[in-house]
Amino acid sequence: MPYEAGLGCVTEFLYREVGAADDQIGRVFLACAFGMAGLSGFELRCGGHGYISTEVRAYRHEKAYLAAVLNKKWVRLYIRKPALVWDSLDVPSVLHAFDDAVFVEHCGEIALNLSDFQRACDVMQWICSRLSLSAT
Repeated sequence: MPYEAGLGCVTEFLYREVGAADDQIGRVFLACAFGMAGLSGFELRCGGHGYISTEVRAYRHEKAYLAAVLNKKWVRLYIRKPALVWDSLDVPSVLHAFDDAVFVEHCGEIALNLSDFQRACDVMQWICSRLSLSAT
């Protein structure tokens, strides 16, 4: 499925795709997606590729900074390499803030599995507040 952009198609995509997910995990995915949607200066894109069918990404200058991938038991949130070069959002600060975060060395990004709605909201607020500061 190619990536779609814009809030209208993103909203349609989310409700279509999340309908197949467990209610709890669907809410976690929506928390991640709408957290990304609130980032000023970023474009939200939805879609998938290969075996990943439900994914939302936050782009800035054609580079993906964040991605949320819907799985059956959790949402895997990726903090991509372009996001991790900001002074306010770097690898050590993310790993310190989230002890279950994993640095994926071969691609230079951080992955977090989220399965709790409130935790997803807290994680997104923490990340997005740092990206918002950096994007200005």
